[in-house]
Amino acid sequence: MIRKSLVEHLKRSGIENFASAKSQIYGKHFVVERFVRTLTKMNLNEAIARLSFVSGKYAKAIYKILNSSRSNAANKGMNENDLIINRFFVGRGHYLYRTEFKGRGRVGRKTRPYCNMQVFITEDKKVING
Repeated sequence: MIRKSLVEHLKRSGIENFASAKSQIYGKHFVVERFVRTLTKMNLNEAIARLSFVSGKYAKAIYKILNSSRSNAANKGMNENDLIINRFFVGRGHYLYRTEFKGRGRVGRKTRPYCNMQVFITEDKKVING
């Protein structure tokens, strides 16, 4: 579900047509955020082309979410050549906790972090600041 305030912000800035996609992947959110920062405000086809040459789990997950958002934009009737990555939200997801049994009766806790990602794509040349 898209946040109401963000949709209002998009409409106030003059952008009526936008597409989005969400995903949840295994990994730390600050690592994914660093990776995504290079792709914002870039042409969508160029970003997908760059990610196709990069190996790694974060690149594959971001490649999937960008392809999904491109198909969502095509379903809305947007021109695929003019699409720009406007915003990329990355946040901390839920953590899975598991018990780890150690020697001499001690017990530890393993964490398995997840992060949430959401991308907003617009057709206009306008890019939202802040």
